[in-house]
Amino acid sequence: MPKVTVARATCLTLIARNPVFTGLHEPVCAELLDAAILRAYGEDELIVRQGDPAHAFHLVAEGQAKLLQVTPKGHQVLVRYIVPGQQIGLISLLSDFAYPLTVQSVDRCATLMWPGELLAQFMERYPRIGFNALRVMVIRNQQRQQRYQELLTERVEQRLAQALLRLAEQAGIPEGDKIRINLPLSREDLAEYTGTTLFTVSRTL
Repeated sequence: MPKVTVARATCLTLIARNPVFTGLHEPVCAELLDAAILRAYGEDELIVRQGDPAHAFHLVAEGQAKLLQVTPKGHQVLVRYIVPGQQIGLISLLSDFAYPLTVQSVDRCATLMWPGELLAQFMERYPRIGFNALRVMVIRNQQRQQRYQELLTERVEQRLAQALLRLAEQAGIPEGDKIRINLPLSREDLAEYTGTTLFTVSRTL
């Protein structure tokens, strides 16, 4: 496993700004950081695997990762990308559940990891975490419903444009009058992300 070092101040900022931990006082954020394990991953390495028992919650501290889902027929779907400050595995707060997605690093990546049982103990001590977690789940469900509605009702050109706007908002870097999406994004990735074919994405672009 590759070695990684992330400054403590950076980690504290990421925790304080994460929607699961927002509103917590600085000493609580420091307590959370002290309880975390810093994990490092190389390029294209699995962080969690779809179907495995959900036992840990991760907060991306460095690098980028992508969320993938394999359908019962074996088709892989790119669900979304995550960048520093975003989380993986909120389902680990609940016992006897499996990860619904595979999370794979895009480049060299590091996460702050808490066992699900430990995070549940923090939630009992600090109810704000539980309220935040519920809010995150509701927002994520609304986003999934919106994506599903797009898939059913909108043309490929519209879905592709909206996907690029979402990615630009999430990982965009301004360069003059343009925005560069700072992700190693292939046309095949865009096809999975928008629920269409590689040929259609290439033709549309």
